[in-house]
Amino acid sequence: MILIGVSIGSTGDSVDISVVRKRFKHLKHYYQVLDLIHCPREKTLDQIPNILRNPSLPKLKRIYSQIRRPRKIVRERPWILFQSPFSDQNIVSGLKHPDTTFKRIRIIIGMNAGDPWKGDSAGYTVEMTELIKRLRTVIEEARLEIVDDISETDMFCREINSWSETAAEALNGRLISLALPVWFRETIPYRQTYRV
Repeated sequence: MILIGVSIGSTGDSVDISVVRKRFKHLKHYYQVLDLIHCPREKTLDQIPNILRNPSLPKLKRIYSQIRRPRKIVRERPWILFQSPFSDQNIVSGLKHPDTTFKRIRIIIGMNAGDPWKGDSAGYTVEMTELIKRLRTVIEEARLEIVDDISETDMFCREINSWSETAAEALNGRLISLALPVWFRETIPYRQTYRV
């Protein structure tokens, strides 16, 4: 399963995108970071088609039935998980690509939940402490891998290590874009129905 975390920075001028592949092994979810993108906000919508055209992303998936029906091969749609401190209706509508499943996640920081924006339809609401807890657990259990061919791999690994060692209570843009897919897959149950 491919999960794409998109996070708009607190100043609103830059966007961080993490492309994560989730695998299920030894009864746990393992995460492989395939790509990390930092771009200006106005370039966000140009990045998604490029990500979806990446030949390394899986396009097909086998589904098995519980009642001995033959296996089926279906198209696997990547999930886009979007977070922004602003009401970004133009970006939201642009990210709703026909080949993806889109979910908006609203992050609450402390007691400052505030009111949702007009027209905002967040699919999920999560506290920052919950995002931090899930990401830290995955890092401590060595279930997160960063692919070597990503630019700035070493720098991002150092950033993750220093963040997890300092027990920081906040996440920056890149870490938020990575924490969104991890939290989503660790928390929200996934059901793929077998249809005849």
